[in-house]
Amino acid sequence: TGGDKLETCALDFRLASTAIAYPTTQTRQILLVLIEAGASSKSWLEELLHGADDADRRADLCSTYISLFDQGGRAASLVETEHGHMRGIAKGRDLADVAAFYSAFGYSQRDDKEDCEALDHLSVELEFYAILLAKEAFLVDAGDSEGVFVVHDARKKFLEDHLARIAAVAMRNPALAKNRLYAAILTSCHGMVEDECRQLGAKP
Repeated sequence: TGGDKLETCALDFRLASTAIAYPTTQTRQILLVLIEAGASSKSWLEELLHGADDADRRADLCSTYISLFDQGGRAASLVETEHGHMRGIAKGRDLADVAAFYSAFGYSQRDDKEDCEALDHLSVELEFYAILLAKEAFLVDAGDSEGVFVVHDARKKFLEDHLARIAAVAMRNPALAKNRLYAAILTSCHGMVEDECRQLGAKP
């Protein structure tokens, strides 16, 4: 059914969100739970699970993540408002808009997360989009056409105004050429977002 497809897509976006977030002691367990729940397997999943499997390998993964995304300057950042011209002027406005999306749909990062990212970090935006998909799936199954319209419209606007922008710019990080795992994860994230844009007619 339409609701089932949306729910699977929601799981896939939640998987992508976890994969592109800073690795923690919870990363491996969350990925396994999502796969068991029905998320689609990805070509990079086995390598990421292996990297998050014990403390030593996870430390290496964390070091790689920091080197790729936190030490490469703004060009390497996974934070949306770190990119583009005139960011100092636009940052407050864009962050307020992201926060308004989150507030409208009751989203906030979990208090028990080991490492909370910026509101406009790619992993957070992917997680929020997963929640929109899950909400729409529920409303489709409930036969709530008005609710479906509201969430569907929000998905399109969030893609256009935020998620598609950071997903595309993150692919331009030149350091990705040196790391197969995170290049594959970001390529997967970008492809998923592009598919959603095509299906919804979103034009970032």
